[in-house]
Amino acid sequence: MSSSRRRFLSYGLALPSLAWGCRPSGKRGPPTTSPTPQATPPADPVASAPPVKRLLVLGGTVFLGPAIVDEALAAGLEVTLFNRGKSNPDAYPDLETLIGDRDPTVGAGLSALEGRTWDAVIDTSGYFPRHVRASAELLAPSVGQYIFISSVSAYATHDHPGDDETAALATLDDPTVETMGPMYQNYGGLKVLCEQAAEAAMPGRVANVRPGYIVGPRDPTDRFTYWPVRVAQGGDVLAPGSPNDPLQVIDVRDLGRWLVRLVTTRTMGVFNAVGPVQPMNWGTVLAACKNASNNDAQFVWASAEFLEAQREQAAQDEDQDQGKQAKSKQAKGKKAKGKKAKGKQAKDDKDQGSNKPRPPMMIPIWAPPAGESAGFHRYSNARAVEAGLTCRSIEQTTADTLKWFRSLPQERRDRLESRIPSEQEKMLLTELAKLARAPSLPLPARPSVRGPASWDYASRALRSAFG
Repeated sequence: MSSSRRRFLSYGLALPSLAWGCRPSGKRGPPTTSPTPQATPPADPVASAPPVKRLLVLGGTVFLGPAIVDEALAAGLEVTLFNRGKSNPDAYPDLETLIGDRDPTVGAGLSALEGRTWDAVIDTSGYFPRHVRASAELLAPSVGQYIFISSVSAYATHDHPGDDETAALATLDDPTVETMGPMYQNYGGLKVLCEQAAEAAMPGRVANVRPGYIVGPRDPTDRFTYWPVRVAQGGDVLAPGSPNDPLQVIDVRDLGRWLVRLVTTRTMGVFNAVGPVQPMNWGTVLAACKNASNNDAQFVWASAEFLEAQREQAAQDEDQDQGKQAKSKQAKGKKAKGKKAKGKQAKDDKDQGSNKPRPPMMIPIWAPPAGESAGFHRYSNARAVEAGLTCRSIEQTTADTLKWFRSLPQERRDRLESRIPSEQEKMLLTELAKLARAPSLPLPARPSVRGPASWDYASRALRSAFG
């Protein structure tokens, strides 16, 4: 495994399906100024049209989609879903569901949308610009507004605290690529191209929304869920970094409510949909997790320097393990005869099993607030707040998330998707205890503001489809 890929995997920032983060493989794009959010001018026929009544949701049955649908129904909107009918097909049996595919060349494609009209569409499932272009162009004559769910992964870098929507955007060497790449390195650049495709098809009628980590009940990734669940187990809990390290998350229900508000107010523009409204840190979040479970959990803080040292050790272990595997393959490739050869191979396999390497660092959501990840959890949400974004307390989010997780079947609870493996946590806690007894042991120096290459993984960890 290459060192860059290993860094990507470090600290659990590469996540299943929705949260694999990589920097774009192309060059950095020039700063792009996003339009200031505003309601469509009164002279526009969209603004002078009757109140919004009909909403189309592309997707709508997994995580963010249901939050949008629930809020839209509560607001009295008539909701239509368009999806493949494969994920939670019975989620909304009373709603009209149109079956098709985002790729217009696959099956019936977008044909179910032809000849229909809606006041607005929210696109939660657009990942490739060709798909977004096809749906936006088809719907342009028949909808007033297109809301595209993008990502803060659209930004070229994450090293500057306070970046707003005008920060430089990711680019791709090949804008026609339709794969995320083995490490999702194309994700951010593809999201940028999707935004541009929607705006080109419906100029002045698009809201491009860039969320960060979306959390709360129904989260299939368990990125945030791990923390209230782990704290509820009590005992010593490995806490990453320091209590003052920043953290930005947005409750999926708050995002859903705000997206519906953008629809009903016909608000266009580009927005960082990150929360909470005021800065938050890890100490506050873990305290909220402890309050939700009301137990004896004790937080043992592991500094960024300590975690980096452990990551480097895990990398060395991995290199040694790969060396053994290479030798094993060579041995298998040789023509060996008789029991002696078989016995030697069995011994090699046994030796490999007795020297298992440390698992890679897996720390969900956290990123060190230095170097290339200095701005990772510090994006500006001023535009979104001005456009009406509000966030519930982190105490409510953690309590509701824990309650939801406990309501799941045991099989699902046993399959926590993102976690610090218990054996790894125990090992790290043991190492921290040793350091506490011998505080003079040296640790690596804190990274500079720019950060050395060994922290490269941090700036790439949000290349994901948070919607």
